[in-house]
Amino acid sequence: MKKISTIVLFQYLSLLVIMIGGFYGILLFKNNRNLQIITIFCMSVGYLIWGIAHHITEKTFHIKIVIEYTLLSTVVATLLIILLSMT
Repeated sequence: MKKISTIVLFQYLSLLVIMIGGFYGILLFKNNRNLQIITIFCMSVGYLIWGIAHHITEKTFHIKIVIEYTLLSTVVATLLIILLSMT
């Protein structure tokens, strides 16, 4: 079994903080749609930056990684905003 380094553990804990903080922000700003959208945008940017930093650390960084993280964060942010507009 491969041992997890403290750097990787810190990276995934920081991703968890970004996501939990974002979802908490969405719930906290339930009465203000604009702040919810800003929170979703911040989560997406945080995820994108986290992904790039993670792959640079792992030495697996490539432009395809940037495109993948950008597309995924854009799609998820769009879906969350659509779901918010339905409520």
